[in-house]
Amino acid sequence: MKGIVRDEKGAPIPGATILEKGTNNGTVTNVDGNFEIKVQADNAVLEVSFIGYQQQAVPVDGKTILDITMHQDLKKINEVVVIGYGTVNKSDLTGSVAQVKAEDLSETPATSIDNLLKGRSAGLQVLSSSGEPGSGSTIRIRGNNSFTDNNPLYVVDGVPMGDAGNLKQINPDDIASVDVLKDASATAIYGSRGANGVIMITTKKGKANESVITVNSQLSWATLLKPFDLIFDPYLYAQLDNESRSNAGYPPLYVGAEQYGTYYPSLMEIASKQWKYKTYWPDVIYRTAQTKKTTVSARGGTDKTKYFISLGYLNQPGIVINNEYEKYTGNVKIDQKLLKNLDIGINMNFSFINQRHSNAAGAQGRSPVFPVYDENGNYFSIGLQDYSNPVAVANEILNKEKNVDFFTTGYINWEIFSGLTFRSNLTVKYGESISDYYEPSTYGGSGYAYHGYGTIGNYEGINLISDNYLTYKKTFAEKHNFNIMAGTSYEKFTQRTSSLIGKDFTNDFLQNQNIDNAATKQVANGSIQTMLLSYMGRVNYNYDQKYYVTFTMRADGSSKFGANNRFGYFPSVALAWNVNNESFFPQSDAWNLFKLRASYGVTGNQAISPYQTLDRLGSSIYWMDGQWVTGYGPGIVYASDSQSRKFYQGLANKGLKWETTAQYNVGTDLGFFNNSLRITADYYSKKTTGLLRLVDVAISSGYHKQYQNDGEVTNKGYEFTLDGNIIQSNNFTWDASFNIAHNKNTVVNYDYHTATVDGVTYIVPSGNNSEFEQFRSPINYLTNGKPMNFFYGYRMDGIVQTQSEGLAAGMVGSMANPGEFKYVDVNGNGEIDAYDQVDLGNPEPKFFYGFNTNLKYKNLDMSVALAGAYGNKVVNFQRLNQGSSKMKRWTVDNPTNDYPSLNSARAVHLSNWWIEDGSYLKLQNITLGYTNDMANISWLKSLRIYVSCDNLWTFTNFSGYDPEVGLNGLYQGAGYPRPTTFTTGLNITF
Repeated sequence: MKGIVRDEKGAPIPGATILEKGTNNGTVTNVDGNFEIKVQADNAVLEVSFIGYQQQAVPVDGKTILDITMHQDLKKINEVVVIGYGTVNKSDLTGSVAQVKAEDLSETPATSIDNLLKGRSAGLQVLSSSGEPGSGSTIRIRGNNSFTDNNPLYVVDGVPMGDAGNLKQINPDDIASVDVLKDASATAIYGSRGANGVIMITTKKGKANESVITVNSQLSWATLLKPFDLIFDPYLYAQLDNESRSNAGYPPLYVGAEQYGTYYPSLMEIASKQWKYKTYWPDVIYRTAQTKKTTVSARGGTDKTKYFISLGYLNQPGIVINNEYEKYTGNVKIDQKLLKNLDIGINMNFSFINQRHSNAAGAQGRSPVFPVYDENGNYFSIGLQDYSNPVAVANEILNKEKNVDFFTTGYINWEIFSGLTFRSNLTVKYGESISDYYEPSTYGGSGYAYHGYGTIGNYEGINLISDNYLTYKKTFAEKHNFNIMAGTSYEKFTQRTSSLIGKDFTNDFLQNQNIDNAATKQVANGSIQTMLLSYMGRVNYNYDQKYYVTFTMRADGSSKFGANNRFGYFPSVALAWNVNNESFFPQSDAWNLFKLRASYGVTGNQAISPYQTLDRLGSSIYWMDGQWVTGYGPGIVYASDSQSRKFYQGLANKGLKWETTAQYNVGTDLGFFNNSLRITADYYSKKTTGLLRLVDVAISSGYHKQYQNDGEVTNKGYEFTLDGNIIQSNNFTWDASFNIAHNKNTVVNYDYHTATVDGVTYIVPSGNNSEFEQFRSPINYLTNGKPMNFFYGYRMDGIVQTQSEGLAAGMVGSMANPGEFKYVDVNGNGEIDAYDQVDLGNPEPKFFYGFNTNLKYKNLDMSVALAGAYGNKVVNFQRLNQGSSKMKRWTVDNPTNDYPSLNSARAVHLSNWWIEDGSYLKLQNITLGYTNDMANISWLKSLRIYVSCDNLWTFTNFSGYDPEVGLNGLYQGAGYPRPTTFTTGLNITF
């Protein structure tokens, strides 16, 4: 038989798949849409499919010629995107919004939400620098705007949840979709909390006329595949340690004598095996950890009642000994139609987390010469005071935490008349935690110093949120489409904390549960309360689905600010043009989507602690007349230094006001080949003014710092996404997506310091973090014209080979000795001083990217996810401690110009020698699965088994363990390394 396949306009569709149902007999249409097939029976049914169109089942009914018309799949074209206080069809979007689809989420097993988002959206940067269970990731949308808080706002089922730390109670298996709001048009509806972007999370819900029970069970094994770059051979370790001390002018330790209470064997004893100990510390500290995760859910309903119920359990031990993490989650969601125009519902979530934190991570560099236990079975101690035996601190130091979180939302949805709907949401979120910490008198610095040190910390937080808004949707004259929203929001947050500290315990048996009997007791407690009152509105209008305009306005009143600046106003406007709906646009399947977008808006940030507009009193304890006396006075201590000097803030600033971020965005959306190939491109420019930060004030005021609005920061960049359905047939499908983003961050108006030396004026950047003992200076700095957190230090010109060379280069004292770093005298004054420091780069990548692909052949499926960054710099604190560096060290016999000699007393400066390229590409996840629809078993709908691997491999030139560090670009060692995790899972649907 023969036939032709056409679209709704009568144009032929080449490449459409024709398959005889129940067989492997099939063909595809030619360039003219024609096909020819020999069927096996007169009553055969042909299944016709093509990307972007609804699949059809066409009975042959004895015919020899068929003329088949296919219809566009409007469901795919008009995917619903969640925005603040409403939804819109994807085709009607005017702002920059990216969506992570449910099918992409369900294919990848994950224990946390941030793992699901990595590499999924252009402009969304996710950094996971710790492998400890329960640790969160650092997430940024379009760069850093602020000196205080740059975390995006998370909204779960319409409820603002704060930052990512509040998402631990959400089970990733319960998530239906994630929408990322990036430009001001999309985020301005959240006003003072929208400056850093918004991530909208929608959880699953019940559907009418279905009943589905799902069981998802996973078993995972986490382990470390990459070896540590350290010296683990006892003889070589001791030899290099002796060399380092000798170069510093200290007597060597490993000489076969007792020193500082410990016997250090000689090199001869170690080489001859007279010294019987040899410890490979990674095997002692780390383990292969087995994780168990199970989620059971049920959903269904009728035309009037819909429900979704989920229970989850996660038992995730860490790869570090005695590190445990256990979580229980639950979700109940019920939607009830009371009347034809009245719906009510409730959404309840709870979580319980029991965690024992890691005490021993990062201790793999301990001397391999010494054992874990001594001859008597006690923990081996190196020296008189040894607080770093990882087994001792893991077993003996108590470090636990329990968290209980519960939030429930009730809603009423009333359709007052056709097109006008009133919705009211009331949410109560409650959280509490208790932490226990105890250092016994024999382990831990505080425990030894105070003869036992214990604390108990308590937290309680209650958040009340009430949202009430009207939505009006109406189409006039068939072409004028309106979607108008107006409403109010009220939020009240109350927090109470308390802590008990005990020092000097009679014994360690009861640990911190015996604080009442400690010789010294301290009690501290606090309470804060904040309120936010908001009015918001939005108008979406489009004419004939060609021309779009969106106006948004939000007014936020915060209790954190004074009466004169209590309210902030955050407007936005967006325009869009669907060029493809114009009559002049060529009607072709080759190019069928062309949209232009532009937006401008203002958002805000109120991320400071409350009461900064008020004068505050503090207290301190003084020793007077033979007793401790508590004194009260103006000011509170915000920091202290190594000399116990205290620094005060607390001076009121009545004029304190919001940070504001103004952003414009231009973008385009393109679709080709019936939207099987899609391109989204955006350019944005953001400027944040009135930055909230602690500023130095005159010491004569009695204070050191005060919160002020000072400084401006810009972020400019582009985002590009390419995704497509490469192959779509009945037996085989292949989808892929690639995204890439570039962001340039610049401090443009910052109150900087200057210094004039020999008639030359230098800009002195402000350190953006505390001093690091290794370099005796801050690492990250702030100054105009540079990105936040840029590195500032000395430029190196190789290694000093002779003392005369060192002196000629401006080195003095021991710095001029052979084998030392040779720094560049930038200002040419003949000496190396603070004014020779220069910009050494910054930790911001030039671009970051992600690639995701999904392949399905019949019942088999495979997905691959990659994520990477390029051009970011990392300060490697451990470069000189790495085994490979020590082996390349400068010696008389190896006068290298790349590595210094070993010297345990060396005073080093931050220089470009310590800074490395942190570019990387990670094979983030690979999953292989098999799904059977179980057609022969009536009570079983489907069964899927899968295997998966996370963090399988990292391609990088970085010499440290992992280049994925925090946004400040500081690598201080492997810390708690991220493991490679192998997972096997079973998903059963009844």
